[in-house]
Amino acid sequence: MNKINFSEAFIPKIISGEKTQTRRLVKEGEYFDYELTRIPFQTRVVIVCSKLNGKGKVKWQVGKKYPVCVKGKQVWYCPKCKSNLSIAKYIYDEIGKSFALKIGAVCNNCEEYAKPLFIELTAIRKEKLLDITEEEAKKEGFKDRTRFIEGFCWIYYKWNAGEVFRNIMSGKILSLNPDVWVLEFKVVE
Repeated sequence: MNKINFSEAFIPKIISGEKTQTRRLVKEGEYFDYELTRIPFQTRVVIVCSKLNGKGKVKWQVGKKYPVCVKGKQVWYCPKCKSNLSIAKYIYDEIGKSFALKIGAVCNNCEEYAKPLFIELTAIRKEKLLDITEEEAKKEGFKDRTRFIEGFCWIYYKWNAGEVFRNIMSGKILSLNPDVWVLEFKVVE
């Protein structure tokens, strides 16, 4: 199962439902496709595929659930008080998933059992980075569009993020408006 990595700072916003979108750079070989389902009326499901050695592999698909990770590690949370549980992550990482599920990592705040955090993709589209609106920037978990673009630069252009951000905002270098996948999601309870 593919996982979706997020910055740790966004986990509380995902859990609370404040962050419901994420943008990812379109990589070489990725393409938009539709898959016909086997239900009546042949509903089309949006998928993003990645070509590996000439073969298409599904990367993301609307309607599928994906584990939320930070630096490749599954995030755990309390479904009752919505806490991000670092102790549960520690238990998961140190003793393994099956044992952590058996012993039931418990929230320190409300003594509810923790569970792994999953999101379900509700929509996928492709657009230019700078097409983001103020409203969508808030769905990304940012205060406004400018803060989102600045954050995006720090994630994808680390080595010279400040310079790239200034050039994007001034419109000096138009090629710095890359294609991105917009993934809309909801937390799976």
